[in-house]
Order: sequence, then C-alpha cells, then structure tokens
Amino acid sequence: MHPYSQTASLTDIQKQAHASEKLFNFRRIAYFASRSKKPLTAENILQNRLVYVFISHIGQYSEISHGSISPRFVFDHLEALSRPKYPLHGYDALLDDTPILVDQFEGTVGQLQGYVAFRPQLGQIVAAISGTANLKQTLMNLKVGFARYPHGGKRIKVHAGFWKMYRGLQASAMQAVKAGLENYGESITEIVVTGHSMGGSLSYFLLLDIMMDTNSSGDIRRLIGQRRLKLRLVVFGAPRVGNKAFAEYWTKCISDYHGGDGDMFQEYSLKTNEDGAHILPPHWMGYRHLTQSPIYLFKGNLYWIPSLYREYGAFLVESTNTLADAVTPMSGSDVVGIDVRHFSWPLGGHNYYFRNMESLQRRMKWLELSSKEEDGWMERYKAKLEKWENKYGILPTDPTL
Repeated sequence: MHPYSQTASLTDIQKQAHASEKLFNFRRIAYFASRSKKPLTAENILQNRLVYVFISHIGQYSEISHGSISPRFVFDHLEALSRPKYPLHGYDALLDDTPILVDQFEGTVGQLQGYVAFRPQLGQIVAAISGTANLKQTLMNLKVGFARYPHGGKRIKVHAGFWKMYRGLQASAMQAVKAGLENYGESITEIVVTGHSMGGSLSYFLLLDIMMDTNSSGDIRRLIGQRRLKLRLVVFGAPRVGNKAFAEYWTKCISDYHGGDGDMFQEYSLKTNEDGAHILPPHWMGYRHLTQSPIYLFKGNLYWIPSLYREYGAFLVESTNTLADAVTPMSGSDVVGIDVRHFSWPLGGHNYYFRNMESLQRRMKWLELSSKEEDGWMERYKAKLEKWENKYGILPTDPTL
C-alpha cells in the first residue's frame, strides 16, 4: 500500500465492492508517484459549494460517456435507468436536469465514443469523451512517443496515441458542438468539456479546438463570440498529454480567450489518492500537466494543489473537519446538498472519483449486452443482475456503494 494513502478500516460493503473489482485502478502504479513534502491542509480546501456541486454533477455526465453503450440509448431511457439497482440510480443530476442529447459521435480509431448534450435549466452545452474501454484504445495509450501538434509552433509535442485517437473523432465531435450551438442559440451560456482518464486527456484537445476554432472554418468562434460564452474544463484522473511547450501553449490560449476576465474560462483537473493514471506518461519523458492548479479529491474534500506542486501524484493531507464544516455554507434554493456517503472510498483508485465507477460500469456492461434489441431489455438486465447477486450477494440500491 502506498505510504501516502492514509487509508481507514473498510466497512463490509467497501470490502465487498473492492473484492469484486474488475477494472484497472492503477493502485500499483500509484506506488511510484512522486510525493509532495508539502501537505494539503484546510487552507487548500475548495470553499465554494456551488463549484463543488458543479464538478460532482459534471462527473455524472463524464461517467455515462464511458464504454461502448450508445449514449442515445442512455438518454432515451434516463428515467428507467434511474430506478433502484439500475445503472443510473443515484445519478440525480442527470434526471433532474432533463438533458437533451444533441448528438453522439464515434471515432475512426479504436471506436472511441462521446456525445454532446444540452442542459436547458443551466444553459450548458456538455461535451463528454469516453475513457479507455477496449483493447485497441489501450494499445493506443501505450504509444507514448511524441507527435507534433499542428498549431503553435514546432516545439509543441503531444502524446502520439492520444493525438491519433482524437484526430479520429475530431471532425464529428466539433460538428456535434456546432450543432448544439446552432440548435439552442441564445439559451446557451457556457460550454463544458469533460472526460475521465484518457477521455480527460483528449478533452484538452477538444477544448483547444473550440477555443481557437482550428477545425470549423470560423463557425464555432463566430457562434461563441456572438454570446461571449464561458468555457469550462472538468477532467478526472487524466494522464499527461503533452510536453512543456504544449503546456505553455495551453496557458497562452486560455489567456488569449478570456482577455483578462478569468470567469470566462475555468478548468478543474482532479486527482485522487491511489490513482496512478495521472502520473503517466512519466515526467522524466518530458511530459507535463497542462492545468496550473489541479485539485486533489481525498475523503470527500477537494483541495487546490499549488501550481508549484502540480506534477506531484501523492500528497499528505492533514486532518480536517467534516465536509459540511469544511466547505463554506452558501444560501439559496439552487444549492444542492452533498451526501458524504458518495465519497466513502478510503482505498481510492482510478475509478473512485465521487462515485463508484466499478459499480456503474459493471451495470452498464450488463445494460449494453441486454439492449442489443430494444424489446425485452429490462427483463434481460434483471436476469444478469440476479445472476450477480446469487454469486456475490445483494447489491446495494445506491450505485455509489
């Protein structure tokens, strides 16, 4: 166990969940993470409850993009999928938002998928890209040599495998974003790009294309510029994606976009304990993180990581109060409560950002196998659920457990 994991004793439910893990959680790789000697304290805690809830809710949009099940099927059946023991039970933001799917897309390399949706109550366009979900994508992840990025100068290099996969979905993803901007016009106030794992890394490419309008003949920049739309990036456990020159280019593009108005562009790159994905590819190969001040998720709290320590992968965290005490209370009916049960994963790992993605992806895989034909998919899903429960015991109704 990593000496910086600071784990607690596990409940029976936690032991059961970890014993049934099938996904790769990068815990062994996390053992090799560089360790910051400067602890994170209560002074580093993200104090804005609205931002906290925003990040958690966008995480729900990120998680449902993962894998190979059709996003259209998911959006068409949100109500049914939100029932107890179904994959999206507890994913309240999705059901409450009544989101509208603009379009889904699939890349020509490794069948990497994503989608663009509209959150009408908030005026948000959300673009989400799946993380690694098949062998072809895994092999592309291993292509860690540098490729030249076509913008910003010859010194700028990016992860060759990530770049190839992004190029495979670039045109369709940008077309989906453009369609959202055209379809919902004046109702849109901001664009959010999100992804978990490799999907988070590719999110940087997509947001650069949106921000600089490098792939749509000026259409997206025109649509954005007409309304001065806010851009936000929210990524979870994202590996490094480029070299130092690319990180500098990213920072320059942000500055050029917001023109001194920091509210016009916000980025949230989350790491968590025992997740080794975000320390890859290694720093010694010349790779750098792009986000200047990442965020560390630990036992329900979000801690800002000072820019000087952004490349570190493991942190000591000084004891703080409970989540409710640590985050500054804010009044208003639009503030959604935070349930600390959603963060009861002291072992950490790549698939435990706010929720238990192990549980979600297991159920989503059952759903994918059950929904190849529309008729009877619920009965087929229930049969797979019963088979699992007969082997491992009754599943909690809350997928975060």
